Amino acid sequence: MVPEFDDAVFALAPGQVSDVVRSSFGYHVIRLASKREETVPPLAQLKERIRAEVETRKMSQLGEQKAQAMADAISGGKSLEEAAKAQGLAVKKSEPFSRADTPAALASPTLVSRVFQMKRAPRRRRASRCRRARRSCRSPRSSRRASPSSRRSATR
Repeated sequence: MVPEFDDAVFALAPGQVSDVVRSSFGYHVIRLASKREETVPPLAQLKERIRAEVETRKMSQLGEQKAQAMADAISGGKSLEEAAKAQGLAVKKSEPFSRADTPAALASPTLVSRVFQMKRAPRRRRASRCRRARRSCRSPRSSRRASPSSRRSATR
């Protein structure tokens, strides 16, 4: 709140109406319905909430550190299994799922979003590899190409 408004509100008693108050937002007439004294809850009441908040923050930091270590290991050439073992983690494979039907282990909306942003590795086609192999077998024929001068004479 702006100072003019604050001063007017705190000068009122419950049920009282103020005179016209001018602030940078315009003109106001204020009616104070009730007043409550500020209270500070004792530490015993807040202790569990503070503990949970600190624990959540530390778990998040640890998760980020492990994820970064995994990413660094994988980009360094290690396999997923090797990187996980180095971090004291285990690799688990899930059944296929959709965005709407995610497993309980993937309850994080951020994680699910990241999973569906990942690109699928290209599948290798066995047939195309065989075709490429056949082409390489035909290389002796392709090396018997006619020189440009012999091609000219052959076309005349």
